[in-house]
Amino acid sequence: MTPQERQLTLVAYLQHHRFGRTLDEILTDIPAYGAGESGRKKFQRDRSLLKELGLPLHCMEQEGLSEDGNLRYVYLLDRREVFARGLRLSPGEQRGLVALCDTLMEWPDFPFREWIDSARQKLLAARSGQPVEEALVRRLPPLPRLGDREELAVLEPVLTALERGTCLRFEYQGLHHDRADTRTVHPWRLLAWRGNWLLRAFCDLRKEPRSFLLRRMQDLELTDRPARPAPPHEEASGVAAWELGLGEGRDATVEFEAAVAGLVERGLASVTPPCRLERRTDGRLHVVLPVEEAGAFFRWLLAWGRQARLLRPPALQEELARWLSRSRGEEAA
Repeated sequence: MTPQERQLTLVAYLQHHRFGRTLDEILTDIPAYGAGESGRKKFQRDRSLLKELGLPLHCMEQEGLSEDGNLRYVYLLDRREVFARGLRLSPGEQRGLVALCDTLMEWPDFPFREWIDSARQKLLAARSGQPVEEALVRRLPPLPRLGDREELAVLEPVLTALERGTCLRFEYQGLHHDRADTRTVHPWRLLAWRGNWLLRAFCDLRKEPRSFLLRRMQDLELTDRPARPAPPHEEASGVAAWELGLGEGRDATVEFEAAVAGLVERGLASVTPPCRLERRTDGRLHVVLPVEEAGAFFRWLLAWGRQARLLRPPALQEELARWLSRSRGEEAA
């Protein structure tokens, strides 16, 4: 294995183990490093090189995770910090690239038109005074398009309700429901998430905050009833830390041990839909988060092992028990 292949393997390995791995685990699972001091030196050289390439490997301490109860140090790669290296372009080079983008955009069937247009906008922003490094390095997820007439028809009353601060009534069929029902909601904001548009709102029917796909709304009706304001913790937005799926979810309460509380806080501080985080006096962390795809949530929860415990709701606890039973049955078969 060449050094480049070894470094790529290390990146893929840490992307898979998102909660970090110890140096001994890394050396054992990636045989190309070898054992002993030579393997440790190879790892440190690779770590320095990856940092220069914009992929910093963080070394973090976790209490109580080793068998003897001592501190355990793990290396992890924060996915949010993966970025492209900055380019230093002269004004002439910027003008040339913009001209090239304009030429490529004239081809209707060019397969990378969206990315070319994104790069062109960043180049234009750089030419207007913004540092070109910041314009090209910044990673913004592409906004989903409102292409069909159904979504466009829904968007107008949703925006009107948000502007007026009034409630909205519509028929809605959740992703895991057989039929639609009538919802009256208090709109808070629109979210662009995983290629879809969602309305974040308080649902009178469920008595809890919910996320609604615009493309699943029908027969929208504006009301004169004032909408309740969004609480402070609903102002956060970002990308979900695990694959939640789409549709209407249930709120689950999970308790994390103090040893992993910091990791959980960093991973869930700005997810969409938002979570509520509360650190207890003993260091444990209580998290209230929306579960929209139970299987994906269970896999995420079990990845924390004995450091996490599902407290409620009881129905979700029972579903988890059935899910584990099915999984064991499939493994046995």
